[in-house]
Amino acid sequence: KTYRVRVHHVGVSTSLNFRIQNHQMLLVETEGSYTVQQNYSNLDIHVGQSYTFLVTMDQNASSDYYVVASARFVNSSEWTKVTGVAILHYSNSQGPASGPLPDPPNDSYDKSFSVNQARSI
Repeated sequence: KTYRVRVHHVGVSTSLNFRIQNHQMLLVETEGSYTVQQNYSNLDIHVGQSYTFLVTMDQNASSDYYVVASARFVNSSEWTKVTGVAILHYSNSQGPASGPLPDPPNDSYDKSFSVNQARSI
């Protein structure tokens, strides 16, 4: 099955990186406008932005998967620890999500990654 997922960043100052463990996200809409459809393993979402993805549930259904949003471009080491985590649960899952949380981009201060990604949308 494929599901439509909408992500809205309603924060006030910090960009977020959004990802789903072992799943690709097909971006289909941003800010109410259709986009050139492209797959992403993670996406930076800046304050006030909204994205719509199609996510296909095509992974091993024997376990659950992490959904993660973490802060980007922050100076304080405390903010780098702030991470929102949810669980993607397959209906026939036999076990909890396991392993480490999916990694964010290599450098949390790498603005070129974020800019190049935004240009690709």
